Amino acid sequence: MNISISLAFLFCLTVMTSAQAESRKIIILETMPVPVVTEHSKAIKQSLAELAAQSGDTYEIEILEGMGAKDRAAKLLKNSLEKKRPDLVVTIATLATQAAKEVLSGSNIPIIFCVVIDPIGADIIKKVGVASGTNITGVVYTQQHNIKVEMVMRLLRHTHRDSVLKIGFISSDYPSSISDFRELEKISSLVDNYEFITYIYPYRPIPEGLPEMYANMRKGIDSLKDKVDFFWESSGPMSEIVEASQILINSGKPIILGYTPKAVEKGILMAVVTDSQETGQQVVEMAAKVFKGTDVGTLPVTTPRKFNLYLNMKTAEKYGLKIPSHLLMIAGENVFR
Repeated sequence: MNISISLAFLFCLTVMTSAQAESRKIIILETMPVPVVTEHSKAIKQSLAELAAQSGDTYEIEILEGMGAKDRAAKLLKNSLEKKRPDLVVTIATLATQAAKEVLSGSNIPIIFCVVIDPIGADIIKKVGVASGTNITGVVYTQQHNIKVEMVMRLLRHTHRDSVLKIGFISSDYPSSISDFRELEKISSLVDNYEFITYIYPYRPIPEGLPEMYANMRKGIDSLKDKVDFFWESSGPMSEIVEASQILINSGKPIILGYTPKAVEKGILMAVVTDSQETGQQVVEMAAKVFKGTDVGTLPVTTPRKFNLYLNMKTAEKYGLKIPSHLLMIAGENVFR
């Protein structure tokens, strides 16, 4: 799908002449149509509209949808480049970012990415927190794994104080899903009171690959459910699909951590979710600097500024888990009862 949206704003907070305003083409390359991608895309477009209102510039935004396949994303981007050179390419999620890096290698077309959990492991950048020195920067879609593990362990220790916890992790081999598990493995290797037991299946492009991946999830549940005390939902595309979360919930085992508010509402115990509106603003703040002449390769790759905690009290009560008051305070209104 190739959608062009023109955002024209003729005034800003200060008086500008028409000669000062510029017309820019921006490509938003989306990996696949799952909520985390579409929500960030919407937030970026909203922030771009606000930037246009302030600057007086005109933005032509072209949205390219990779449908879960890196090759498709690359092809769409190449076709767009043949028509008109963009001033900026914004990529959302891992496969779209990898495709843009390959297609735009050697060019000076700036790339700003978001919703990429492990850009280092995906060979997009070398280090987080510093400038890449290339035509790429962005906002890493990361959450502190040690903090999440600590939060979960505090909850579980009330009822499982003296046993080694067995946690099932069923995941596709999508890059961010594997990276997520590797980080959890590193943390679990440092302690002896819990361990992860995995079942990995092949990733297939969404949506046509969903039936096969659903079947593999069910096989994973059958393989692990008698060996584990809990399940921990993996990150990546499948965690963004309600039906996939429901398959885990239907296992009969408590799912201690998920990745979306909807999954928590359906029955997963908790989720720590990056705030898409804030991340969209971060991306556009970088874009504004690039439009003013800053070399994108000098802008440090950064991390999200805001996260939201979601909790399901019914799930906690069902499995006898006591949620500390400070976590309830952090979650605020994001508590399902």
